Amino acid sequence: MIRHGINLGESESIIILLKWMKTKDWKPGIRMRPAQFLQTDRGLQVLQNVRKDSIIVSIPIECCVTRYFVSQGFIGQVLKLHLQDFSTQSEIEALPPYIKTTVDKQTAALTDSFSALLPFFPSLQFQRYSWGFATVNTRAVFLKKDPRDDGEGEEGDDALALVPFLDLLNHSDDVSVEAGINLDQSNSRKEFFYEIRLLESVARYKEAFICYGKHSNTKLLAEYGFFLGSKNKNEHISIAAQDLVAFLQHNRTKITQIEKKLSLMRENRLHLHLGISETGLNWSLKAAFFILLLDAENLKHWHNVYQHDDFQHLNVVFKDFIQYTLETLCGHLKTMKALGQPTKYFHIGVQLVEFHVDLVQRVLNESSPPI
Repeated sequence: MIRHGINLGESESIIILLKWMKTKDWKPGIRMRPAQFLQTDRGLQVLQNVRKDSIIVSIPIECCVTRYFVSQGFIGQVLKLHLQDFSTQSEIEALPPYIKTTVDKQTAALTDSFSALLPFFPSLQFQRYSWGFATVNTRAVFLKKDPRDDGEGEEGDDALALVPFLDLLNHSDDVSVEAGINLDQSNSRKEFFYEIRLLESVARYKEAFICYGKHSNTKLLAEYGFFLGSKNKNEHISIAAQDLVAFLQHNRTKITQIEKKLSLMRENRLHLHLGISETGLNWSLKAAFFILLLDAENLKHWHNVYQHDDFQHLNVVFKDFIQYTLETLCGHLKTMKALGQPTKYFHIGVQLVEFHVDLVQRVLNESSPPI
């Protein structure tokens, strides 16, 4: 039955992959197979009870495509890792700012890296290049240092590797994992293996999950092409400080020394992590409003912001901002739905904005009595 997963392990592509991995001395530890599930589509099904703290995946490093491995060839001298463009320009323009900003950054990085590669590969097509890098990004795992590398390894977004079979594992917020090289210290192997240790147990025939990171739905969609909806425990809608200024100006609220206040917020990192979640406006967003609404005299004492928890004297402003955000999102959603002949996956973006409209509507409904 599909609730237990439909076996996909007999597909030709999977068989070819596993045969190739065995030539690299891969031996399965936990018995798993690719399967189709009702909720997640394709994933990995365990065929035995898996105990807590078990190594569920152990892949020889020779199977992995790391930045160090790639750097040994010609392409390594010019490779820059960026990702995916999002649909057509008209679709991008229809997106809410918190999604569009991410897409714009990705598109600019992708275009720049493609331009850098083009002199070396003049026949390279941008569409194929975009697909390739989107494919890499959605399947890559974190690996700071290839054990074959005598150097210092990679930092930040460059610490990536492609690990076959592992990319069949789907994401869940409800699991915790440990990943790295040769996690199983009880084994005296001289070879190197990329391994995943699952910190929870899994019952036989259930789907095994890993956690890609504690990301919002917007981050998951931009980086991996899916989102979790209400199951995401880290969900929030990112708000920029300029969005607050735009709202206050739209409301004809008198605000002075805007640039000074924004500069002060940046200097003290108070412009970061502004957001709306199921619980309403977070502290950072409320604090940003507090500073923006200070008069010239009280701005000298802006640090009093740290003495507030709820900023209850600004509840009316907060409720008006939630209403403004809801109306803005509804406007973007209407524009998105009105686009003719959308590209293949644009509907997922529409679904995410629909989810956010519902979220903000719930927050608005709960804002009286005051949030």
